[in-house]
Amino acid sequence: MKEKGRAALRSKIAPESEETTDMTEWNEKALAEDAGILFTGRCPEGQKGLLCWTGSSLVISAKLSSWEADIEADWDVNTPYMGVLADGAPAARFALRRGLHTYALLTGMDDTVPHEYALFRDTQPMSGEKGLLVRVRGMRAEGELLPPAKKPAIEVIGDSLTTGEGTVGPKNAAEWRSVWLSGMHSWAQVLCRELDARGEWVSQSGWGIYTAWDGNRDAVIGNIYESAAAHSPFEGEWHDFAAHPVACVVVNLGTNDWNALKDKSDRERPEGLRRIYDAALALLARIHSCRPDTPVLFTYGMCGAELTGCLRSAVLEDAKSVSSPVAFLELPNCPDTGLGSRFHPGEAHQALCGKLIAQKLRDMGLFPEAARKE
Repeated sequence: MKEKGRAALRSKIAPESEETTDMTEWNEKALAEDAGILFTGRCPEGQKGLLCWTGSSLVISAKLSSWEADIEADWDVNTPYMGVLADGAPAARFALRRGLHTYALLTGMDDTVPHEYALFRDTQPMSGEKGLLVRVRGMRAEGELLPPAKKPAIEVIGDSLTTGEGTVGPKNAAEWRSVWLSGMHSWAQVLCRELDARGEWVSQSGWGIYTAWDGNRDAVIGNIYESAAAHSPFEGEWHDFAAHPVACVVVNLGTNDWNALKDKSDRERPEGLRRIYDAALALLARIHSCRPDTPVLFTYGMCGAELTGCLRSAVLEDAKSVSSPVAFLELPNCPDTGLGSRFHPGEAHQALCGKLIAQKLRDMGLFPEAARKE
């Protein structure tokens, strides 16, 4: 690997007594300063290496034979999982351990073949876990780093469908455990792979537009949309939207709002629908305020279509007040045969919806040069 002045930024993370290899090493400062290493996803100012949200990643383009990283982690109850992507496709997955440990990400690779690799935060930040921390402290690679490709970013906002709940594990797995959540297999990552884009995620299982699945009015995405790192020691810091522009915003919400409304009486439902409609308008207004002139696509479906009319009407009303494109897309309901773990859509249905959303964005005139990937 060519040095190009990087040697001053690197330090050996392993003790001198350990076996040495031909790997080049980056300490935490070097990771933050090396232009050949990208960090994607929301991150508090000055905290490069902190991977908070689903999809937050350390990205390199390289011809490499081996790759490993030093990751510090802590949590209260739910173990965070990480993934490795190669050219946007899942290549590996592993659970973290508490404390600072070295993890082999890839080994035995062909160092004559270039790929883009990502160390990917595969599970969401869990609400209520104040001790949650995932931070990359160092990296080693054997091979040649290449200049990173410039790609547009897509902001994705959602719930368990975006988080990828249910996309891994057996169909009979119903326990609430992070092992059954995988953002690598969600529609959002399929969308990014289809359009050759980078994702910036804000998603929480069970949360909604007006209310959570259980009627909790505090667990709504609008409450954390402007946070740089919700459910972490940095949750009070605001995301710098101007410094991190995106090509478009894709929202996938509504399923949990209906779960909270469906058991209400016929007399109560009209008022519930009105509140969801108003909350959808408020969320869209907040997105426009933070990301002026940015196209927005609001999607709904996958687990029922009961709120289609309500949400479509809100999107059409919102579109009257802004000059940037705003559109609605109803997604197909997942059949029982397509369900994965935790009674959620499985990997195949997630992939189908990711491709449909990609095509809708193309139809809106966005990403015209993105080739359709089969």
